[in-house]
This record gives sequence, C-alpha cells and structure tokens, in this order.
Amino acid sequence: MGDGINQFSFDLTINPGSSVSELFFEITNLTEGETWQYALTLPAFGTNTSFLVPLSGAGWTQTSGDENFAFILGQTEEISIVLGSATAGNVSGSIDNFASIPEPSTTIIAALGLLTAISRRRRQDV
Repeated sequence: MGDGINQFSFDLTINPGSSVSELFFEITNLTEGETWQYALTLPAFGTNTSFLVPLSGAGWTQTSGDENFAFILGQTEEISIVLGSATAGNVSGSIDNFASIPEPSTTIIAALGLLTAISRRRRQDV
C-alpha cells in the first residue's frame, strides 16, 4: 500500500440520531494481528465532511501487534473506517468519494511518461 500512496481521502456523513462518539481510519494486517488507527475529528451529524488521512506515521496509534508503522504500510490487508460508541444504538450514514492519493513524485513521473508517449506518437505520425 505504501508504494506511491501518500494519503487517503473520503467524504463521510453520519446521520442525525446515530450513536457515534469516536471516528478512526484503520489499517490492518489480519495475518500478523497488526492494527494501526488514525483518530479523526467527529463531524457534525448530518453534515457531509471531507477527510484526508496522511500515511506519514504521525498521528497514528498502534492498537494491536508489535511491528512498526513501516511494516503495516507494506503489508496492509484491510482498510476500515471505524465508528465507535460507548453506548448501544443505531449507526447510519454514508461514505463517498473514497480515493488513494499518490505522492507528488509518482504523479510527476506518470505525467512525464504520458508526455513522452504523446511526443513519440506525434513524431511517428509525421
């Protein structure tokens, strides 16, 4: 997962009346029992809120396992958005526009490759 991915983005709406008091973005390696969480600020209920989750390591907390953060980046098997609550109740809402965002160098290399391919094609057509 860490190859070229700098962060994740998504939009989240938690419906009014939902019993939610915590919000986390979680990456897991089930095979090794490794889990890391990134705490997010709980949005106002009923409001569509955009989130960016960096993969820099800062702000992440290990909740299970004993490997370092670099391990989980290279061995992620599952990505989750975790809504936690201390009380029982309904939880409803929606997640939209989930995306992985490449690091800038990956985007630049891809753009240069595309420009090179276009340039070669134009030379061949002449």
